[in-house]
Parts: sequence; structure tokens; C-alpha cells
Amino acid sequence: MNGSRAGLVLRVDRSDTGLDLLGQAVRRTLATCPEARFATMLVDALHGAEAGPMGDLRALLEGDGRLTSDAEITWYGQATGKEAAKALGATRHASPSARLAPGELQAVDLGRADLAAADQLQRLRRLLEHGVVHLALRPGLAVPPDQRLRFDLAARTLGFRRYEAANWALPGHEARWLLDARRGGAIMGVGPGIYGRWSGPSCWWWWRAGRCHRWRQQLDAGRDGRGRLKRLSPKERAVERLIDGLRLREGADLAAVEVEAGLERTVWLDREALAAMLATGRLRSAGSRLQVRDLDEVDELTEMLLPSPIGSAARP
Repeated sequence: MNGSRAGLVLRVDRSDTGLDLLGQAVRRTLATCPEARFATMLVDALHGAEAGPMGDLRALLEGDGRLTSDAEITWYGQATGKEAAKALGATRHASPSARLAPGELQAVDLGRADLAAADQLQRLRRLLEHGVVHLALRPGLAVPPDQRLRFDLAARTLGFRRYEAANWALPGHEARWLLDARRGGAIMGVGPGIYGRWSGPSCWWWWRAGRCHRWRQQLDAGRDGRGRLKRLSPKERAVERLIDGLRLREGADLAAVEVEAGLERTVWLDREALAAMLATGRLRSAGSRLQVRDLDEVDELTEMLLPSPIGSAARP
């Protein structure tokens, strides 16, 4: 893996704001992949982090030449963490809340109250005036269809484009780390609860780190905290790529997935379900790309497209 499409995703443990544990985990994990280089880095510091240790972490990665010269570096945390974000060298500031200080953040997550507000267009206009160029739905948020439709209309009125199922951006301000991940790039995830995937000599590995207590126990035992690495079969890799690709407005490149997995699409795609969805217009084909017409339906349609028994367990 040459790292040209790889992303580094780090999550700060709530009891590790000094980054002692995260620093250990990063060193141990990267030691297993000496060739890894990252074009994007996302630091999830929702629980806070100190500026000094964050600067040390950036210095570690720079010293090892891990970050490309044009790397997109995203700080995801409270607006009050601007000093730590500066020490990280963040090029994008993102917040889990629309309550932000003007001019300090470029991306925000929106919650239930934001989408239910009657003055939604005015709210979004104020965010735009404050420098926000990227909008996302809070992870796991269930939004009634009428609210999502109203939000999408308001966002489009102000020039935002829905480029991923739960993300809108002004043209040119899409999150590169998210696009790279959805397009099948490698993700080196380090920290409690983070998932990752990485290519080895003959396969892809997938993992999800344990939650905080379990993650700390693994580090205490001298491991890197990633937990058990699962070797993806070619079929599982194809399914992983299909799930991610269909969430993008641009769709999934089926021909590219076939080449990458070494399997024809008939092995990992339900042909009858695909034909039915194309006939009704719920899916559309553009060359080798398969696109979901209404991204609100992507989870349902993806589940239907996956052949059993994989369809009942979307991700490995």
C-alpha cells in the first residue's frame, strides 16, 4: 500500500486528553506498516485534547514522513478546541454541533432539532455566512422523509450539493477523507471503537477496535489496540466496496470492483434485484457506474442487492 489513497483516522479516548495512550497506539500500529503514507487525516477529539500533545503527534507523523505535503487534516471536536486544532495543523475544522463561533469552523453536523426547525433556510444561511461549507447529518440520526426533503431543498437553494448519503458541501469543499474512503481507499483507524481496513500482500484486513476499557487493556498488554484483524475474502471485499460506493452521488464503479476483487459481479450482486431496480428507476446505470436515484433509499436498496447470506450482515 503506497498510501496515495490512504487515510489516517484517530479517536481520542475521554481519559487520554494528554494523548499518552493514543501516541503509543499510533507508534505500534504504524510500525506494522512502514510504507504507509496518508493523504488525509481525521482526528476525532470530541472529548477534548491538549494542544501540546497534539502538536507532538503531528511532529511524530511529519518526522516519519507519514503525511503527504498536501494532506487534508480534519479536526472534529468542540469549537473550544481551536488551540489543539492549530497544533494539529488542521486544514478543516468540523463540529458535532451547529452551535459554533463565527469563522472558526467549516463543517458541522446537524441534529434532530436543526432539521425540525421551521426557519431552516434562515439557519443554514447564517451558517453559510459564518463560513460553513460542509453539512452532515449526525451519525445514526433517523430523519422523517418530509424533514429531510425540506432540508435538502434549503441546502440546494444555498448552493450545497448532496455528494454522499448523509453529507452536503459547496462545490470543491467535499471531505476528501470521506470521498477516498467511500471510493475504496485504505483506512488506518487507531483509537477506541475505530474501524479500519488495510491491504496486505495478498488480501485486505478489516478490524474494529474495542471500546475504551477494552482498548486500554489491549494497550496495557503490549498490543496496538486494533483488536482482531479479520481477513476479507474477495467476495467480502467486493461487498464492502459496493456498500461504500452506492452511498456516493457518483455511485459505485462495478467494473473497478470486479478488477479489485478478482470476481465477476454475478458472484456478489443479485442480478434479479438489480434488473428490477433498474427497470423501476430506483437505480440507474452510467457506464460501469451504478447510482442510487434517491440516496434516502441507499441502505434499503443495498441490502436488497447483496446476495444471501451476506445481505443480512452488511459489513464484515
